[in-house]
Amino acid sequence: MTDERPFTVRDRRNFTADGELRSETAEPAPAPPPASEPAPAADLPPGGEATLEALFADLAAAVAFHLGLMGEGGEAGEDAPKVDLAAARHAISMLELLQSKTQGNRTPREDQVLERLLFELRMAWMSRARGGAA
Repeated sequence: MTDERPFTVRDRRNFTADGELRSETAEPAPAPPPASEPAPAADLPPGGEATLEALFADLAAAVAFHLGLMGEGGEAGEDAPKVDLAAARHAISMLELLQSKTQGNRTPREDQVLERLLFELRMAWMSRARGGAA
């Protein structure tokens, strides 16, 4: 299914290719065409605005799930949740990657949340890897 609605490209840069300041009398952007129907709710982030802390929490939940700390909601006959150390380690690595790539761009609260999560998740992973109950 292709979307053949026309679109306009507008250069919003403040400087020209020669390095001169653009005039502020540039033509105004055309008004977007009215939407035929509202966007489905599935396109909106859950709980409102997406944040870096929410991303950290999502990855932490994935680690907890793969370490068997969260139930699968399966049948009552299941005695222990599945543990996937490799998947848990991968999710921890994703948090570590975010830590290094966002260094200097996080708020103090985001720093605190990320540091705490990484510490707790690493300890839980080590406990499971050694055969203990996290």
